[in-house]
Amino acid sequence: MVLSVWTILLSIAIPLSTSLYRGYKEELFLNQLKTDVLYVQQETMTKGENFSLFLKKDHYEIYNHRLIREVQYPKGWSIETSISKRIHFDVNGRNRSPGTFYIRTPNKSYIMVFPLGKGRFYVTEQ
Repeated sequence: MVLSVWTILLSIAIPLSTSLYRGYKEELFLNQLKTDVLYVQQETMTKGENFSLFLKKDHYEIYNHRLIREVQYPKGWSIETSISKRIHFDVNGRNRSPGTFYIRTPNKSYIMVFPLGKGRFYVTEQ
């Protein structure tokens, strides 16, 4: 009887913990992407140099005349756009490549929007 109760509890807890882990992993990656975009903006503004974030098929790269950082997307993720795959800002912090990016995960979809003439961007869940 005790083993049956433990088996039932474990069969409930294991799928719950894996879904929580996937959700945490998605949130962690999105926060890292937002932080990296803000890093590109801040470095461009403070140093007056061209910093850029390039979205690739399975990773993104941060450049300033050389590769600074490369970050792999989690398995099953993709980032698509109909515009330039380069995110960069002017020295006043305004986005030089406005548009929308579509982030698809195995569980959810997000939209990352860079408004025209604005310095801030936002991410919403679809």
